[in-house]
Amino acid sequence: MADDADIEFLLLMMSLEVLFNDGGSELSHRLAQRCALLNGRDPSERRSISERLKALYDRRSRLVHGDFIKTRFRELPKEDKILATNMVRVSLLKLIALGRAKKEVLGSLDRAIFDPGEADQLRAEAERYWATREVDIENLFAAEGAP
Repeated sequence: MADDADIEFLLLMMSLEVLFNDGGSELSHRLAQRCALLNGRDPSERRSISERLKALYDRRSRLVHGDFIKTRFRELPKEDKILATNMVRVSLLKLIALGRAKKEVLGSLDRAIFDPGEADQLRAEAERYWATREVDIENLFAAEGAP
């Protein structure tokens, strides 16, 4: 928790970058797509997550590149902050559960664009890992408004 709302928002977006960036181009698109594939349970939810994360990344870019005169960044809607926070938390838990090199997981998520079953397998593997530890990651943050 940062004292400054803008810094807190930037830290959340940087966390998503660390988890889903491989140094390639089209960062906002790839970040949103990979995160949506890992966390969305069906095509509709994946689309929603992807669109919302792209909008948040656009907001992050405007803040970082100095276009904050027209926009009041401190007024980030609560649901957007909750989405970003929960996407970082749940993604991190899933990546820990998978226990693979980041490059391998990102490659699987990229292939899942054409074969959604691959993303389903990753999610199921992560859920099994946490279920054996009696942790329901899909509902872990539900009280805070997880998507």
